[in-house]
Amino acid sequence: MYFEKALPSLPRAFHPIGVFTRDFSKNACGIVTPFELFPQEEVRLILPTFWLQLRVVRARRHQSKCYEIGMRLLHRNSPSREAFVVGGRFTEARPA
Repeated sequence: MYFEKALPSLPRAFHPIGVFTRDFSKNACGIVTPFELFPQEEVRLILPTFWLQLRVVRARRHQSKCYEIGMRLLHRNSPSREAFVVGGRFTEARPA
């Protein structure tokens, strides 16, 4: 996952972030993250067969490092190198 559009008061990094996908529907997606995301933030979720542009609509804290995030689909894209162009520049996955 990459951040596309963060809140003005909360700058986000341009490097990829691993998340757990929870569920998918035709126009929404749920993920689980170790940090909080806020409504109106936009993210890019890259999967092996397609990539999505999503807007956060709901965030729920389960524990101190476990947040359930609900997102609405903005756009579904076919696989391409463009998935890795974030903030006007090409990003590469960093080794873990």
